[in-house]
Amino acid sequence: VYSPSVEHVREVLHHLMDETVSAIQDLPTVQIDEFRPFEVPPLLAPDHESSPGMVQARAALDKALDWSGAYMRGYLSRLERFHVLLAQTHTEYVASFTAREPKPKPADYADEVRKVESLIVDIRSLIDERVVMGMFEVRVVEVKAELERAAHRLRRALLKALRVDTQEYCQALDERYAAINVKLTTQPETPEELTMLKKFIASLPKEKRKLGKRAAELSARFALLESFGYEISDAIASAHYHILSWPRKLDTTMVETERLMGLVRINMTREIKEKLSNLEARAIDASIAIKSFDFADNLDDAETLGEQAAALRTTLRDLVKEHALYNKHERLFEFEPSPLPVLSEALAEFKPIYTLWSNAAAWFTKQGTWLGQTFVTLSASAMEKFILKTYKTNSKVLRQLRGQHIAGATAATALKEAIETFRAHMPIIKKLRHPGIRRRHWAQLNEKTGLNISPQADWNLYYFVEQHLENHIEEVTKVADVAINEYNLETTLDKMIVGLKRESFEVLPYKGSDTFIIGAPDDLVTLLDDYTVSVATMLSSPFIGPLEEATRKFSAKLKLVQATIDKWLLVQRSWMYLNPIFSSDDINRALPRGSMLYDAVDASWRGAMNK
Repeated sequence: VYSPSVEHVREVLHHLMDETVSAIQDLPTVQIDEFRPFEVPPLLAPDHESSPGMVQARAALDKALDWSGAYMRGYLSRLERFHVLLAQTHTEYVASFTAREPKPKPADYADEVRKVESLIVDIRSLIDERVVMGMFEVRVVEVKAELERAAHRLRRALLKALRVDTQEYCQALDERYAAINVKLTTQPETPEELTMLKKFIASLPKEKRKLGKRAAELSARFALLESFGYEISDAIASAHYHILSWPRKLDTTMVETERLMGLVRINMTREIKEKLSNLEARAIDASIAIKSFDFADNLDDAETLGEQAAALRTTLRDLVKEHALYNKHERLFEFEPSPLPVLSEALAEFKPIYTLWSNAAAWFTKQGTWLGQTFVTLSASAMEKFILKTYKTNSKVLRQLRGQHIAGATAATALKEAIETFRAHMPIIKKLRHPGIRRRHWAQLNEKTGLNISPQADWNLYYFVEQHLENHIEEVTKVADVAINEYNLETTLDKMIVGLKRESFEVLPYKGSDTFIIGAPDDLVTLLDDYTVSVATMLSSPFIGPLEEATRKFSAKLKLVQATIDKWLLVQRSWMYLNPIFSSDDINRALPRGSMLYDAVDASWRGAMNK
């Protein structure tokens, strides 16, 4: 923009003309015919300011100002290319430039710096310090100086940003070289680490080529900075030279590392052989420990033997893991894996022995828990599941040991008998732990057997076993069967009661009125019919005794509900028939008594349906 503006100059000149005219109004008239600067009547004539002469003078002045303003606007348009230097600070400009995506490359920085240098040249060559534009002379000395200073600041800021980016690039490259050097100088502790180091060294030529290209790019960056005359500090130059020295340093380190790797491989190979020898000795010790079970046939020691078997199993598992690890190391060194027959044989021999004694220990532990557990907390289904699993496992082990391991086969046979002995109690336990067994059934059982038993909280399974209820299996079965059938009937009745409570009527608004009707209760009627049949069947059962009263009450309720629904639907049909009739005023006047009776019924109906 110009200061002052053309419009401001226009206002000032017009004002001066007005003041001049006012000042000479009262002066004597001077006739000077030759003085006609604008081809208009003499300005010194005492004409009024609105005289033709003054109007023409003002128009001539405005025309000259308009022409000068157009020239000045054209000159401004030539300076628009330099607007970028003043629109933002150099810091804002560089921040915007470096934040671009993708990230600017060195060539982008160079292009940007050259653009700024081109602006500096144009500022110096295209912008004069003074410019005559029509009736004005414009001074642009300060603008020109500020533009040139802004351009130089922007150039320095761009080069600094390139230097910072180059430093970061140099640091990242140095860190990568240093990481490689650390890997090369770290001595492997295991065959896996030695193998990984070998693979790493094999991949280095390709990696070094990539890093060499990055180092060449780094040098090109520094050359670019120097080409623009940017001064590089000694520290940055030293970092650059350090990068250039890395390839030769890595070559030297790699040669030394490969030499040391050969020595480490020899030592590790010797260690593997020693560990395999030690492992074989420990496997022989484990095999001897397995032989100690050759004379174990007493189930009284089941828990102790189970613990010993578990400990030995842990030892064997550890040996297997170690053997697999050493074989893995041999394969890494391209050796044939060394077999360990003594360990394989020990595992095969020990497997049925461990299964036998772990199974026996688990059985006697669980049996002891059951016998000490209160009778009312026992889960017959869980007991039966565990017994079946233990019995199958023992039967399989018995087949494996028979004819090969005398003591083990003897113990497995004894365990089979122990399981079968306890298993004989399960039919009684299952019947007496049924949820249908009530106090009346315990009383019946005591009466039939002559015993005194009941599921009191402090009576455990051992007490019930000691009563030898298996001698009264027939009586227990009869009482339990009755209880189970009664329970089934009770469950059925409870389900029907709950099912009926869940049912509800569908209530619908009646033809936009303020009252309601019930929808067709077809599903409910069908359910009531099904329940009625089920109740009749239950009442004919010989086991209905304790539930007969409750069942008959429910049957009566079903009949009442069915009758209520029938009456309800009948009343609803009648009301729906009469409602449109008595909605007519003519009908109400013709049948006043009938209308009064209908109104009473209608009020009662609406009151019931609106609840």
